[in-house]
Amino acid sequence: MQTIETLSRPRFAGYAAIVGPLVSLLGIGISIAFSPWFNWFANALSDLGHPANPAAPIFNGGLIVSGVILVLFAIFLILQMVRQRGYIGIIGAGTMLLSSICLMGVGLFNETISPYHTFFAISYFLLLTATSILIGIQLILLSETKLIGVVALISGLLNVALLAGGFIAIITYFSIPITDFAIPEIVLALIGDLWIFMIGYHLVKKQKLS
Repeated sequence: MQTIETLSRPRFAGYAAIVGPLVSLLGIGISIAFSPWFNWFANALSDLGHPANPAAPIFNGGLIVSGVILVLFAIFLILQMVRQRGYIGIIGAGTMLLSSICLMGVGLFNETISPYHTFFAISYFLLLTATSILIGIQLILLSETKLIGVVALISGLLNVALLAGGFIAIITYFSIPITDFAIPEIVLALIGDLWIFMIGYHLVKKQKLS
């Protein structure tokens, strides 16, 4: 019971929403710093998690820890949406929970563990995109979070465009080789994380003022 009460606290959820994405981004940044061979135009981010790379534990560990923290944030979202009877938001919070689990899966199953790694990676981006759109719509319906909702919705739609564009480019052979995904991956992640940062800041600030 105490655990549920903790997870339902806005300030706790706010810090989780801020720290969660930062952990994965920090892990990626440190991994790149210790991987001089890494090339944004010739590698996928998952190459950083290859067992042969000494920095792999940092990359994979960052994704796992980030996923765990975001699972806690997703549980908060689910609890809040249930209380508010925000049915679109409940679905969005559910996809947020699944996307966070998939992020953990990307770290747990490195790129040599096929097909699990590919499944979790693709599922993460698809679910994060769905989450951005659904939560965006729900937040727009709430007066004090309209701006965050608009950002989340636009983020989701941008991700749809990027994912669709990448798919079309691949099947028509106009893109760079299929393994060279680092830039699209980081762009998708950053766009998807933006509204999560914003709602985290909103929750923390709101609690400090109350």
